[in-house]
Amino acid sequence: MSPVAILAPMSQTATRSSADRTGTGPAVPVASRWALGIAGVLLLAAFTVEALGLSGNVHAWLPPLSAYFEPTFGHPAALAGCAAVVVAVLAYGMPRVRTMPWGRLLVLTWLTGAAWGFAVALLRGWQKGIVDILATTDEYLMDVDRVQGVRQLLGIYVDNILLVPDRSNFVTHNSGHPPLPLLSYA
Repeated sequence: MSPVAILAPMSQTATRSSADRTGTGPAVPVASRWALGIAGVLLLAAFTVEALGLSGNVHAWLPPLSAYFEPTFGHPAALAGCAAVVVAVLAYGMPRVRTMPWGRLLVLTWLTGAAWGFAVALLRGWQKGIVDILATTDEYLMDVDRVQGVRQLLGIYVDNILLVPDRSNFVTHNSGHPPLPLLSYA
């Protein structure tokens, strides 16, 4: 008997609310409801703290959640690419994900994410959305010439992520992420 089959009855009764045990509602774990509520409160706080004047300029330490709103609707072809990814996911992806083998689903998810990221970056144009971003001094490409191979990179990676003033460290993105993105560029 698999571990999932052993734990399934226990998890179904232990995580359902009293309304769900009667069969009148969907089986949503109570812990998931709490986690979703806490995440919502944190996001609301992240978006409103600066607007209410309760803090200083938080753009330096929380850019994804407290960034400047600058909508960009670049080239129509890039907008069509974004729309194509959304339509493909909704029309073809959603019905098939339940029956797709795990390996194919993983590859398809990665390819879809890459297509989406590329299409969104192209909304700002090739130069501003791709070239200028990758050419900054804090991006992955700055350390590509230091990579001699997988073994060599994994051997020196941890030593070069700490910001010690007396030696050359990896740039911001390479220091803050696992080594696989850097290897993919190298």
